[in-house]
Amino acid sequence: MPVWILLQPRDYLCSYLLYVSVIVGFVGLLFGGYAINYPSFTYFHSPELGTLFPILFITVACGAISGFHSLVASGTSSKQIDKENHARPIGYGGMLIEGLVALIALSTVVMVTKGNPVLKQSPLQIYAAGMGRFFEVFGLSAKLGQSFGLLALSTFLLTTLDTATRIARYVFQEFFAIQQKNFRYLATVATLVLPVIFALITLHDSAGNPIPAWKIIWPVFGATNQLLAALTLLIIFVWLNRLKKKTLFISLPMVFMLIVTLTALFMLILRFQFTIVGIVALILFILALFLIYETIGVFLNRGKY
Repeated sequence: MPVWILLQPRDYLCSYLLYVSVIVGFVGLLFGGYAINYPSFTYFHSPELGTLFPILFITVACGAISGFHSLVASGTSSKQIDKENHARPIGYGGMLIEGLVALIALSTVVMVTKGNPVLKQSPLQIYAAGMGRFFEVFGLSAKLGQSFGLLALSTFLLTTLDTATRIARYVFQEFFAIQQKNFRYLATVATLVLPVIFALITLHDSAGNPIPAWKIIWPVFGATNQLLAALTLLIIFVWLNRLKKKTLFISLPMVFMLIVTLTALFMLILRFQFTIVGIVALILFILALFLIYETIGVFLNRGKY
């Protein structure tokens, strides 16, 4: 459906839930008096996720640096702003709010003591429990806060999935140079094949025990998201270099994110090998190396253009 029929009105309505969540969470953090009960460090290696480095830098995902938002900026945001100079406050302000949302989400976890039964619940329920405590700062019921937290986070997930599907369809059509309008439906179906496969297959840990798919897929998602961010910085680096402008402020985070994401993907390849997760990680790893190779070629031949 066109952006103005579905995406704009839906995101406009959902934005009010976001604003309330951010305000309540921020005020709750400042004036709730909640202590940090969860230990700052437990162990360097997690059997489920892997080592602290590089998993730490890809787990926070959009709250730290987001390649997905670079796609949103070029795929949908750029088509909706009134003036070009609106891009900076919208883009930069959006990422600041995203970081605050991540901070609030992390706070709902660190307020809980290690071993608390709450931590055995789903991430949605943990977040909702934290929002319930923040609502109590305003004299409201914790159950009301939990219900609101579940509603708000569910809308975030649904809008993100819809936007991701829309952008993936854009990328699919542009990559294969598909111009016909009727092929948009085929492109949408093609982008949903891999998520459907992950939803239908049963995944197991090293001991053979079935585990939720998101626990295995999340590191791949995080690595992919941060890889997109690194590649976005790579593109900006090439552009600024061609314009003969300063690039140090771009090159430093770019190199760091490339090291982090490539290391994470390499570890996922070694861990999952020729399973579907390992194959996806391998494809991403090869594509990233190819783009880095192309960038080096452009950089070395910049004087010929």
